[in-house]
Amino acid sequence: MTSAEPRRRSWPGLAQLVGPALLAALVGAWSITRPALWRDESVSVHFAREPLGDAWREWGEVDAVHAAYDLLLRLTIWIDPVELGVRLPSLVGFVVATVGVVLVGRRLMGRTAATCAGVVYAILPVTSRFAQEGRSYALVSMVAVLSALALLRMVERPSPGRVVAYSASVAVLGCLHLYALLLLAAHGAYVLLAARQIAREVALAWAGAAVVLLPLAVVAAGQRAGQLGWIRRPGLSELRGLVDQIGGTDVATVGLALLAVSGAWVLRRSPLPLLWAVLPVAVSWLVSQVQPVYADRYVLYVVPAVALLVGAGVDGVARVLGRGRPVALGAILVVVALAVLPGHRDIRAPDRRPDDLRSLTRDLAAEVAPGDAVVAVPASFLKFVDAYEGPFERLVVAQADSVPVAAERVWVVTRGYPSHRGAPELARLNRDFHREQVRSYGVTSLSLWTLRTPSA
Repeated sequence: MTSAEPRRRSWPGLAQLVGPALLAALVGAWSITRPALWRDESVSVHFAREPLGDAWREWGEVDAVHAAYDLLLRLTIWIDPVELGVRLPSLVGFVVATVGVVLVGRRLMGRTAATCAGVVYAILPVTSRFAQEGRSYALVSMVAVLSALALLRMVERPSPGRVVAYSASVAVLGCLHLYALLLLAAHGAYVLLAARQIAREVALAWAGAAVVLLPLAVVAAGQRAGQLGWIRRPGLSELRGLVDQIGGTDVATVGLALLAVSGAWVLRRSPLPLLWAVLPVAVSWLVSQVQPVYADRYVLYVVPAVALLVGAGVDGVARVLGRGRPVALGAILVVVALAVLPGHRDIRAPDRRPDDLRSLTRDLAAEVAPGDAVVAVPASFLKFVDAYEGPFERLVVAQADSVPVAAERVWVVTRGYPSHRGAPELARLNRDFHREQVRSYGVTSLSLWTLRTPSA
């Protein structure tokens, strides 16, 4: 064998990594700046922009679970202060996760099936949706994939270095989102079912990660009411919503489900993807019947496992067709891509985020006058809407009960359509001002109040 032969053999393997990665980069970057920032992204922008000392003090009171992501965002927000810079870390995380799906797949199934899984992950609407969101969820999925890869490497050959790598991945996962640690239910079940020989190493890795995460967990526990107060007890409809979100359309959802079931059968001797896809969601949903913590975006790190199952299913169906396997593989993936295409168009529509802060800021900039004040209800809501800055820098920020005497006009921003009559925090506004107009920008509303004349 010549020295050139190993290199020639390595090229197909490299292409099977680069191809899905490029596809993910193209799909994730497609219209990434078109949807406006929404209120959750605005909070990330707020923490990324403010002085580190101020941010640190705020994290001690709220949003400590997102501090690691907000710190990372400081590195990219200078590239572009709005959509591109805010969403770039998520796009990178999406691309890396796609490569990771292929690498995990190679350890569980053939290279062809692994590549199919990477392609599927790259073209799912839900992965693009969160590749285009300035929050931690795409990065959480990335680290979930890397932790699975680290776990499988420990199974292949346990060593101190590999134990440390797995422990570090678990610690980073928890730093990005504590509730993502529910993934360890799947890891633990996999070890018990198929890899008991590394149970001791896994326990040591978890213990090391726990030491790192303990301070964050203590702080986050004190913030739980404010962080999770909006979550309600989930029903079966929430589980259906997660499934629908993965497919994007009814046709795509049914097709992907059939392929995933086929893939679960193909991988019946390698249970990690099935455990990963099911257990974190099931545990979160069951816990939420007592203490609500379930939200679909909190469990999006199961989507790579779904892609692995679907990839195995695609390859399994193609194998049944025998000699026409390459053509069948391509045909199935093209059909999947066409089925999910409407979902991609939907998530990229300008009005498909819960809020349209770009339009709110544009309208406010066109009408704000010198001396105008702005009031947020509650006061902390201002950081949910000022991502685009602009007019907010020209407004006097005030509390609802202490509007400056000189202010003749007050802009009020709040979540939901406002019902200001009788609101105790707006007692002074109701007494001294008249509400002129109310506009809704998704869930967020903006209203203008003008000072009453003596005759009014």
